[in-house]
Amino acid sequence: MGYGEFRRFEILSLLVTGDRQSVGRYTRQNPNTKVNVTLDLQHGLGSDSVSGSLSGEWVHGLFMADYGRQPLDDVFVLDLALRYAHRLSDRALLLEPYLLLGNLLDSRYAYVEGYQMPGFNLLAGLRIGV
Repeated sequence: MGYGEFRRFEILSLLVTGDRQSVGRYTRQNPNTKVNVTLDLQHGLGSDSVSGSLSGEWVHGLFMADYGRQPLDDVFVLDLALRYAHRLSDRALLLEPYLLLGNLLDSRYAYVEGYQMPGFNLLAGLRIGV
């Protein structure tokens, strides 16, 4: 099923992207396989809306060091984003508080050897649109 087929549900969408490439003989920092999946859910509440996104990434075939046969471990990471959008009564201003939960599985991984990515992390913010 493709992205367009899920659009008929209106509140749910699924996006899957992938890439498989021949990057040469153990080319440094270029994965040979990558898959991204995002599941979005949105529900309207009058002029407001609440939404969430669960996204995952899998990366395979990263090499480091001296272009030798030293692969890095595969990367698998999940993130969650939650948003609430509120239009002020005059409809000219949009306030959208959000919460991003990164690396839900608290995975230990690196895209570049020696530069570990952060474990579970939390980011909160407010988006203001005019």
